[in-house]
Amino acid sequence: MTKKISARAIAGLRRRGKYRVDDNLYLRIGKGGRRSWLYRYQRGGDPHEMGLGAVKWCTLQEAR
Repeated sequence: MTKKISARAIAGLRRRGKYRVDDNLYLRIGKGGRRSWLYRYQRGGDPHEMGLGAVKWCTLQEAR
């Protein structure tokens, strides 16, 4: 199990990339600082990602 990251720590992230927030929850920071939540899972042994929405519309608590 992954250590949960606080909302304050997430707010401090600035560099582009994917950051693991919880077991299957990731924060993606894209061009221009756009932030969105990703849910990563496996189906049939193949990895998949499902977008949960932008950080400004979906809080960390809602994403979890």
